[in-house]
Amino acid sequence: MAGGLLAVLVIVGVLGPRCTCVDGAPQPAKVDPIVLLQDSVGALSKRLAVQESYSKTVNGQLNLIQTDLKDIRRYVSQIQHVQPSTQNQGSAQTTPVVAHASILSACIDDKVYRKGKAEVYINDIVYTSASDNVNIVTFNQTTGQVAAHVGFDTARGEGGEMRMYLDKIPAHSVVLIAIRDVAVSRLPMSTDHRLIEDLSLRLTNSTKAAEEDWIEKDTSWAIESTGHPHVTARMTYDAGKVLDGRVNTLWNPGGMSRYHNNWYIIFDFKQFYQISTVRIRNYGDWTHDVTRFVFQASYKTDPSYDWMDVVRGELEDTRNNLQQEFGGFSATARFWRLLIKETGNGYQPWLCEVDFFGFQSPMMASFAAIVKKGSKTSWAVVDSNMIVAGATIIETAIPLHG
Repeated sequence: MAGGLLAVLVIVGVLGPRCTCVDGAPQPAKVDPIVLLQDSVGALSKRLAVQESYSKTVNGQLNLIQTDLKDIRRYVSQIQHVQPSTQNQGSAQTTPVVAHASILSACIDDKVYRKGKAEVYINDIVYTSASDNVNIVTFNQTTGQVAAHVGFDTARGEGGEMRMYLDKIPAHSVVLIAIRDVAVSRLPMSTDHRLIEDLSLRLTNSTKAAEEDWIEKDTSWAIESTGHPHVTARMTYDAGKVLDGRVNTLWNPGGMSRYHNNWYIIFDFKQFYQISTVRIRNYGDWTHDVTRFVFQASYKTDPSYDWMDVVRGELEDTRNNLQQEFGGFSATARFWRLLIKETGNGYQPWLCEVDFFGFQSPMMASFAAIVKKGSKTSWAVVDSNMIVAGATIIETAIPLHG
């Protein structure tokens, strides 16, 4: 009996391992080491990203704390420098001396800011900086010493270095920025107004500038025009008709001789706009169609307009009322003038519509002042109408204790 059992066990021991290789039997699972390695790397990458995010948050909070500590140290230092306290500490009342700065005056000697003069009034002392080829001057807010004279190219596409420089300006600084005259700028030498607007928006935490589009017009913008409008029993053909959005109305100025070649409309947009394209629609009879024009801009009216050419255009496709566009420029102003220099047969223009492509600009200055106190920034904008040749007193006070 024992011998038979032993024989059975021997048979099972021999055949058992072979039975696992029978076709259709499940194979043992295999683990790819490369897949394991990839899974491990992925898990480590996720952990690293979490740690980096946490590190950035901690560093940001640390920077804010360090900035606040600087302000506290400065505040304590100011308190320590007040009038000595008396023996009776209980009755002594001291008021901390809070430093402040005011932009006393600023002027630009020419219209491309290349010879800028800046003055800062600090604690009854005037500190002056004058240098060629400079459009940013930095003063120490406490001592009044000039910290830097810098010149940046503000042409379109060249604003990156200027942005980085302004981001790194130390606290307790008064920064004067001279900006190329905003009234007229022709590509490729124009100021990148979006750069300037971006800087002011970032520094004031203001709203984002509007995107470019065809501007919604108002007939009241036409404030002055050549001669007197033609009048019939049904309609007055005044200059506002070019802004009413209707193809079947037009401007028809009378009172001028044939070949006058100096017909104009002055527009007051009420606000500053940056424009990059103008669009014109003729009546289409050739005789009264505009064939040559100049589009001009002026940022001021006092004491008079200062017209500067923005774009010149020639309309070769006449005898129709199709819209024709003229772009390739960038200008910011409030007042604009369409000056018509030629018509098809020398008679007064019959002009149906004028359209403008651009956006309302929050920047309306040729000179600006920034004051930085720790993480806080104040931005004072000086109206470009105040900028004239010579010393112009502006007196823009900017308290720094707020």
